[in-house]
Amino acid sequence: MSARFGTLKENKYNLNNEIKYLLIGCILGDAHIGKVEKNKGFITIEQTIKHKDYVLDIYDKLNISNISLYDIKYYSRKDSRYNSLNSSIYFKTHNSELLYPFVDMFLSDSNVKVLPLDIEKHLNPITLAH
Repeated sequence: MSARFGTLKENKYNLNNEIKYLLIGCILGDAHIGKVEKNKGFITIEQTIKHKDYVLDIYDKLNISNISLYDIKYYSRKDSRYNSLNSSIYFKTHNSELLYPFVDMFLSDSNVKVLPLDIEKHLNPITLAH
């Protein structure tokens, strides 16, 4: 991992490598990342209900880590383009200093999601799977 994550030693204040790689993979995909205050971040995972098992798997993995999560929620909205009803599942992390390294990695100064220049250092089977 990059120096942004500090030491890779696992303890109650750090995320283990599997969780770091999982989150990087999700953020590279369609997860939303946001910044709050000066040193906290949050991540939102949302998918169509067809991918419910994927979202539940991520939720379960994060739930046993040091990341605090809000409950899973479901919602439906009408897509007027196709006159259809789309159902989704999502959850959000609580604001956390543990997530700020991801904010630093993936958000520009103007809070736009960007691809890190050193992304190849973070690609492995776990990131690619998520």
